[in-house]
Amino acid sequence: MRRVPILAFGAALTAAASCGGDSTAPRSAPPASIEIAAGDSQTGTVGRALGQKLSVRVRDANGKAVAGATVRWAVPANDGSISPASNTTNSDGAASATWTLGPSATSTVPATATVASLTPVIFHATRHAGPAEVVNVTAPAGFVLTTAATKFTATVTDEFGNPLPLSPVSWSTSDATLATVDQTGMVTGLRLSPAVTITATSAGHSGTATVGVVDKLLAVQTVDLNMPRITVAFDTTLAATGGGGGYAWSVTSGQLPSGLVMQSNGHLSGTATTSGTYPFTATVRDVYNATASRAFTMTVCAAPVSPALGATLIVKFPDTCGVALPGITDAAYRVGIMARSVPSPLGAVLVGGGLQLRAKATGAPTVAVRVNPTESTPRNTDGVADAATWQLIQSTERVHLRLREDEIRQFGGSRSTPLQPVPARLVATAPPPPPQTRTVFV
Repeated sequence: MRRVPILAFGAALTAAASCGGDSTAPRSAPPASIEIAAGDSQTGTVGRALGQKLSVRVRDANGKAVAGATVRWAVPANDGSISPASNTTNSDGAASATWTLGPSATSTVPATATVASLTPVIFHATRHAGPAEVVNVTAPAGFVLTTAATKFTATVTDEFGNPLPLSPVSWSTSDATLATVDQTGMVTGLRLSPAVTITATSAGHSGTATVGVVDKLLAVQTVDLNMPRITVAFDTTLAATGGGGGYAWSVTSGQLPSGLVMQSNGHLSGTATTSGTYPFTATVRDVYNATASRAFTMTVCAAPVSPALGATLIVKFPDTCGVALPGITDAAYRVGIMARSVPSPLGAVLVGGGLQLRAKATGAPTVAVRVNPTESTPRNTDGVADAATWQLIQSTERVHLRLREDEIRQFGGSRSTPLQPVPARLVATAPPPPPQTRTVFV
């Protein structure tokens, strides 16, 4: 029997065993460096993948490619994505990934590739906004005027809100008989209207703003408020002008006197309970949400005084509040000047059948108020006495003379300096009307 073939077969098996699956075969050296191979400094659109993949190459200390090295890819949170998040290098030591840019056209956050403990490599990309998707129209107020043009603005953005300032815009109006608009966005009202729509269009996308048309700006018309008096009912209504109507009032700073309440229609009423000075700001809002404000200061005066029949009340001016005297059945108030250093008029106002006296300027006189039986009067007024009315009241010289005599008898003996009666001044007047139940004499 021949043994050579058997020996040859054994040798062949031995040779085969020595050539395959040996765990002691040499491997690649550890990574020593990582470098960018491709994909850096690209330009792309936000929200879209870059046209070229990011690519790196990993080498060992001898500059040879390292296969099987793990590469980790990353971008900051909420700034796009990269896929895959990690992979391994091929036989050429290369690995690549796709970078989808984030939504912000102004972001400069980069993407990174890292291998083991090596310093990461950084990829940069220039981002630009996407195509026009949204048009927003802004009006400076909820209305336009018939007396002046109003500038509207249109902001064009991509789907992520990145502005496109160079995107062309065209303007139009829903009714050219109510308001016109030119191609720069200047809107002019023509006729009063509760609503007209202005439209801006860019790249097939449109935005609108609906406004009213008014003839003048909203303003608070009321300039001043009367002074409330404790225990006396107060009632007034604030007024506004312009705007779109539908006024709603509120107190936006400060506070009203205790006991007074302002309704949304501007009606201010109640009975004040505490004297003092109360600054506050009243604001009115119209249907277009426009507002106008005015600061007021209300001085709450003391309650009315009620001198007995035949008694005399001394009132010293100047006094912001003056004095209030209620109406007295079958009696009248006689007001006489006791002394004055600086000539100054005295305001007399008839209030609910009574009388309210106030100084109309500094240096007003001290006066005596006396309750007497009803007598005739030349004229009275339901408003603050003006100069002409004041002279007319003063023309009743017989009352002046009689009151001065009473004053001298009553007060002269208690003063170091006797009172000097004010000389009578005769003023031509019409004959007095018939007697009144409640009258004022000066």
